Amino acid sequence: MGQELSAGQVHGAISARSRSFCAAFALGDIRGLVEEFFVPDHLEPVASPPGMAPARGCDAITALFTGLMQFVDSIEVETLDVTAGGGLAHEFGRSVLRFRDGTAKNGRYSCLWADIDGVWRVKIELVAEDGWDD
Repeated sequence: MGQELSAGQVHGAISARSRSFCAAFALGDIRGLVEEFFVPDHLEPVASPPGMAPARGCDAITALFTGLMQFVDSIEVETLDVTAGGGLAHEFGRSVLRFRDGTAKNGRYSCLWADIDGVWRVKIELVAEDGWDD
């Protein structure tokens, strides 16, 4: 195992990965996005969007994001907080879904990240609508 990263380094790495996720979503390669950003199936990845049952496993998460692509033009995120230790990190932030019809929804998200061979990957993603204005 490599050298432990500082809190600032982990925050920067997670924040950068989250922004890269948004860019990858915009490109539309959903299978590649899931493979790049989520842990492998044997580690049981989960994505839990608002108002829907959690998607468990890479195939279900791929289907979830493929469905979103029909309605969502882009995803924007802002990392507010990252806490890390022992190869895991928790990210909390704000999100904006911009829909193809020109509307948008604000929400918050929480991700549990795992350091897999030096690459931060999402184990659990939870998104909630809340109309934040802070």
